Amino acid sequence: MTPLDAPRRTLFVSDVHGHPDALARALALADLRATDRLAFVGDLVDRGPDSLGALRLVRDLLDRHPGSLAVCGNHEEAALRRRDRGRPPPAEDPAGGWAARATDDDWAFLAALPLFARLPDLGGHDASAPGAGVLVVHGGLYPGFFADEGPLGDPGPGWRTGRAKRAERLRRCLRVSLVGPDGRFTSHGDDVPGAVPWWTAYDGREGFVVAGHTPLLDPPAPVLAPHALALDTGCGFGGRLTVWIAEPGQPVARGRAVSVPERA
Repeated sequence: MTPLDAPRRTLFVSDVHGHPDALARALALADLRATDRLAFVGDLVDRGPDSLGALRLVRDLLDRHPGSLAVCGNHEEAALRRRDRGRPPPAEDPAGGWAARATDDDWAFLAALPLFARLPDLGGHDASAPGAGVLVVHGGLYPGFFADEGPLGDPGPGWRTGRAKRAERLRRCLRVSLVGPDGRFTSHGDDVPGAVPWWTAYDGREGFVVAGHTPLLDPPAPVLAPHALALDTGCGFGGRLTVWIAEPGQPVARGRAVSVPERA
C-alpha cells in the first residue's frame, strides 16, 4: 500500500493571516504526518508580521503533501484585484507591504487558488453517507445565492474577474459572515436587524461546509453547526490559529481542534 492509498487524516487549517510561526506550531501540535492531507480555508496573508513567509510555507506544505489544497480568501482576492488594476499595494504588515516583494511565482500561486474545493470522499456528520461530501470555501454560503442562481456548479476560471451578476454573487462567498432575514449576503460588522451567522441558515444542499473568515474570539474556538464548521479563531486579531483534525473513516464533525495563540 502506497502512502496515498493508506487511510489518512485531513487537517483543515483556519485563516493564517501572515503568521508562519503560529502555523508551524499548530501543525506540530497536530502531529503533522507525511500522509496527512491539508486544507487551508484562505486568508493566508495580511495582518501578521510575515505574509510572504506564511504564503511560502503553505506552498511548501502543499508540495510535500499530495492531494492537499488551499482556497482563495478575500485578502488574496483583494491583493490580486489591486495588482490587476495596477494599484500600489498597501503596507498591511509590519514588514512593509508583502505584495511589493512577492515574486511572479507567488502571484501565480495566488491567481490559481480556487473559490472553493470539494472533498467528495469525506462526510460531514455521517461517514457512511458522505452525500455531497465536504466543500471548503473561505467565507461561507448564503441562501440568497441559491434563490437567485441555483446550485453552485463549477465557477469556472472567470469567477474572480467576471462582471456578470453570477460572478459577483459567487465572490460574495469570500466575504459572507451574516445573512439577513431574507437570506441575503451581509458583511461582518453590518448592522442588519435580525441578521444571523450564515451557518445557522445554511441547509446543507452543497454538502458539509468548512469555512473561515468570521473571527470567533469570544471564546476563540471553532463553531460546529448542523451543516458547517466555522474555523476562524482570530489569528491576526489577537486570537488563535486552529487546525481541525478529521480522522480517516470518520465524519468531519467528529474531528477535534488543536490551536495555538497568535504569537508564542
